[in-house]
Amino acid sequence: LSTEIGTMSSLADLDLDGNEFEGTLPTEIGMLTNLFFISLRLNNIGGSLPTELGYLTALYFLDLQENVLEGQLPSELGSLEALEEFRVHDNFINGTLPTEWQGLTSLRFLELDDNMLEGKI
Repeated sequence: LSTEIGTMSSLADLDLDGNEFEGTLPTEIGMLTNLFFISLRLNNIGGSLPTELGYLTALYFLDLQENVLEGQLPSELGSLEALEEFRVHDNFINGTLPTEWQGLTSLRFLELDDNMLEGKI
């Protein structure tokens, strides 16, 4: 995805499932504060999840399953009070669940299977 995505300030729904997108999620995605739905599953997106995802306070659905994401889960996602579904299974995420995620009171679906997470739940 291009850094130009940050200029789409009215974008509310981003669904690019099942393509062959490569590269990383640009930090500019955090500028899309009207986004409430992101689904980028079944691509080849790598790198770490940008901490700027924490700026998307309207976001209720985030699906990044079956990519090649790595690194740790950002603690900033704990500020997404509207988030109901977070699916990031079948990636290469490591580390532990951030304690800041206790603020995810609307979360109904959390799919983290087939990663490399560790520690206490």
